[in-house]
Amino acid sequence: MLYLCRAAIDQALGRRHARVEPEDLGAAERQYSLFAFESAAVEAQQRLPNIEDVLLEFAGAPTELTRTQLVDLFRVAGVEDAEYDPTLSVLLDVSFLGLLPPDGPAFPESPREKQLATVLAKRLADRADVEMRYVIHPAFWSYLEMERGDHVLNLGV
Repeated sequence: MLYLCRAAIDQALGRRHARVEPEDLGAAERQYSLFAFESAAVEAQQRLPNIEDVLLEFAGAPTELTRTQLVDLFRVAGVEDAEYDPTLSVLLDVSFLGLLPPDGPAFPESPREKQLATVLAKRLADRADVEMRYVIHPAFWSYLEMERGDHVLNLGV
């Protein structure tokens, strides 16, 4: 949050605005989104050497995806079949991806919370006879120019 606010102020100052304008906030959002992308890439690089290829494959994609859609993106990014689950796990661990149960997105922070959220999301998907759904964290939407559909970007500002 502080990064986004500071970036908006810097944009306004750089453009000689007396106050932060909507275009300053938009530029700051993109700057913050790039910062989030680079942070996730660095955090995941030890576990997944081709993480940038994987993350960039989400550019222009919808913000909500089924497991089948994720596998298609992984395949295009060059992820081997045996690495789909570990790749998904890394993306959940760095909060690039969250689970999408009916009560809203979940971006668990601890391994225990991740395990519980996964079990609950799977159980709900099974009951509804649908695939599990995943959501990209809103912090990445701007940089990756994602299809937002009905969603409104809300970084909590």
